[in-house]
Amino acid sequence: MTAADLKRIEGGLGITIPKDYRELMLSRGAELNAVGLGDILFLEPDKVIITNLIERKPDSGTGYAFPKWWKKFFLVGTDGGGGYYCLRLDRNRKVWMIGSDCGDKPTEVHGSFAEFVNEEL
Repeated sequence: MTAADLKRIEGGLGITIPKDYRELMLSRGAELNAVGLGDILFLEPDKVIITNLIERKPDSGTGYAFPKWWKKFFLVGTDGGGGYYCLRLDRNRKVWMIGSDCGDKPTEVHGSFAEFVNEEL
């Protein structure tokens, strides 16, 4: 992912991307794509924007379970079963799970985005 891609995501979602995500995607995005982590992580700008916007709708599973989640979180990947890996927008470095199958409280799943990515590799 390029700096221009990240800027496009920020503009499309009206957010500032968390620093950890920005740094890791700039330095290792191509590697993550090459090893096939695209099933877990959103590695293309369009996928990031579209998924985040779709899940903002009140009738989506995530929108229903976590109303207005996008004010606190940025979706970065999926477990494939209705849950989304996300980062907080407030500089909290942890990776969280939210979604239709997660109850009504975010679940911490990793201490940092880099830790999450390294475990998936």
